[in-house]
Amino acid sequence: MKFTHLIKSKNLYINFFEEEAITTLDNLIDTIISYIKFHDKLPTMNRNNAIENLCNTLCLNSRIEKDLKDLYKIRCRFTAHPAPTKWWDFIEIYEKDIDRIFSSVHNVVIKFYHYERKKEL
Repeated sequence: MKFTHLIKSKNLYINFFEEEAITTLDNLIDTIISYIKFHDKLPTMNRNNAIENLCNTLCLNSRIEKDLKDLYKIRCRFTAHPAPTKWWDFIEIYEKDIDRIFSSVHNVVIKFYHYERKKEL
């Protein structure tokens, strides 16, 4: 699996397209969730349950699980359904969260790479 979404997201973020970076990160997590769901023949789950399953499958800690749930909430609040009164101050509200979320997603990518490699062997 290619992780161009992670690179694209980082490029968007450093070029001040923070909302788009969040959407791209969420797309990456959704792709990983879909892969695991397909590979393990799991039923469709709501997003919180899918994140919990992802974290259990990849042996991720509760901080990463919280960050992934926060990523989804931020994506829903600002990029999927933006509030017209808050769009302009997105980065002031979420800057510290975004840095932490990037770190967590990076850890997910590493764990997923190992998971994927084990499944191929």
